[in-house]
Amino acid sequence: MPMGQMGPGGPGGPGGYPPGRARSGGGTSKPLLIGVAALVAVALAAVAFVAWPSGGKDEASPKAAKSSSQPVAQKEKISDAEKQQAEAMSAVLDASVDARRVLAGALGRAGRCKDLPAAVQGFQNAVQRRQNQLNRTRNLKVGQLTKGEQLRTSLAQALQASLQVDQLLLQWAQRSRAHCHGKPKPDAAHVPGRAQGERRATLAKQRFVALWNPVARKTGQPVRSWQRV
Repeated sequence: MPMGQMGPGGPGGPGGYPPGRARSGGGTSKPLLIGVAALVAVALAAVAFVAWPSGGKDEASPKAAKSSSQPVAQKEKISDAEKQQAEAMSAVLDASVDARRVLAGALGRAGRCKDLPAAVQGFQNAVQRRQNQLNRTRNLKVGQLTKGEQLRTSLAQALQASLQVDQLLLQWAQRSRAHCHGKPKPDAAHVPGRAQGERRATLAKQRFVALWNPVARKTGQPVRSWQRV
């Protein structure tokens, strides 16, 4: 070809572009595309890591959220003074149970004239015990107990009524043994005034246990039925 003429592709070879230079109007280079794709992949992975739960036992899990929302039960605190006052009142109640046993024994012996002397001793013992319990009740400290004054008043009323019944039985037994043959008449069940006194005692005992049992549960003392006071 003559020196003054050019081939179809212009200088430098086919297509008219100098060798080693990229086309100015063509697509993006391959290394650049690879770099962009790598950055996109890293960004997607980061988003997925943040959005997807880790699976650990954290506060975001339903179980953790449920447990954190549940209140923790706390045991009610009891002062030493409250506990001691409840124990002192419970001790009086235990003593009253013992007095009932003594009274039951005296009543068992009061059914025959020959056993009336022993019954008199039993009634005397019961009266002394009741009087002692009544004195202890009146001197109890109850300022730390719930409705403490009402507790002491109702217990004192129950003991006072029981004491009066015991005194009636004692007086009956002392009178009956003087001229008694076989079985005393009237018998112990029909001693004048006994039924009325026992009704007063029962009402006071029922009022007392209604107040006492919540205090007993709180302070760890035995709950009572009115028959056991």
